[in-house]
Amino acid sequence: MNFLVHKACLDLDITHIESLCNLEVLLGQGAFTFIGLPSALVYHLRREEASSPRLIGWALALCTAASLAGTVIGWPLIPVWLSHHPPEVIRGAQWCLLTTLLCSLTLTARAAWEARGRFVASAISQLLTPLAVLGGLGLLQWRGGLTATAAAVVYVLAGLPSLIWMLMSLTAHARPTLDGATRPWRRLSHYGLRSYGVDLCGILAIYLDQALVVGLLSASSMGIYAVALSLSRVIGAVHAAVATMVFPRVVGLAPDVMVGALGRSARLGTIASATVGVPVLAAGPMLIAWLYGPAYAPAGVILPILVAEAIVAGLSQVLLQGFLAAGRPGVATTVLAFGLAGSVPVFLILVPAFGVTGAAVALLTGSLLRVGFTVAAYRLVLRVAAPRLWFSDDDRHDLVRYGGALASSVARLRAAGGVK
Repeated sequence: MNFLVHKACLDLDITHIESLCNLEVLLGQGAFTFIGLPSALVYHLRREEASSPRLIGWALALCTAASLAGTVIGWPLIPVWLSHHPPEVIRGAQWCLLTTLLCSLTLTARAAWEARGRFVASAISQLLTPLAVLGGLGLLQWRGGLTATAAAVVYVLAGLPSLIWMLMSLTAHARPTLDGATRPWRRLSHYGLRSYGVDLCGILAIYLDQALVVGLLSASSMGIYAVALSLSRVIGAVHAAVATMVFPRVVGLAPDVMVGALGRSARLGTIASATVGVPVLAAGPMLIAWLYGPAYAPAGVILPILVAEAIVAGLSQVLLQGFLAAGRPGVATTVLAFGLAGSVPVFLILVPAFGVTGAAVALLTGSLLRVGFTVAAYRLVLRVAAPRLWFSDDDRHDLVRYGGALASSVARLRAAGGVK
């Protein structure tokens, strides 16, 4: 999505491109204000299904309060943070901050869906908002009105349809309530505060490299890096989907069973990610040159490194779900923090020496560190063998079986179409 949004912004000058990227970063501010509630809600809903009305009600109430507090605090800080930008950009960023509440409510409601097994609906809701953003920005560009303020309005409004859909669904089926004791509030907060570091470190892992390289690369090199990075992020959707589905399914399982399920999901997810990565590598350089012009052709050189990094980062994301499912979110936070801390000196060494290639290698190094720390933590903290990461004949048989099932589904759809 970022790859296409950057294309939609090509008619703007470099100051406005940077500003729009800042607005996208602000969309992640919701993760700084809802204190790990989505993970806490999934964990407790899977273990206490009978308490779902109170758990969902308290989760929505807590994320609303935290998001409003974050918005009130952040609103006067935006002009200070963006003091070197034009007033229009500052106003746009402040309006974009309103998405904090929308993002928090959306992610919490989506967690309730996923804990109840509604993964298809969750996936559809995740497509609606970026499609609305892309359509709105494209319309503004076509009409010649793509400004920072207008883009902020698009970002704020784009999330409303899916949020309304989710809240109506939860109201009809789960009937959220704040009645009863305050124990749900305490349980959610206890787990959420410990898993909050996972959300925080996750956002830092996404944006830390850009924060580091922006002061170490020229404007043109930073543009090349951002374009290649945006295209490579397409692959991350595979492991993200796997992590979303495997977390609620392994909550409450015996440690050995949980590790086996996580390992299988991680291996098959890696195969799927690599499969998606092949066409990205094949078509990526041509697509970049066609959309952005010859000046961005060097992005194709670092694309293979960033594709490999996306696969490794996704693998780490899936493996970390084991600590969340085992009720040890603090361990996941520690692992991510060590990985981020280890990657900073690598960036500071490689980027000045090798430019965009050094930035790509440093990003890959940071993801490899996270995987290594995660694997070690299974044995050191959970006292179980780490999930198996190498492939076996069983995995090959699973792939053959899934391929056969997919082929049968396609054949049935064709047959049904032929009958019509």
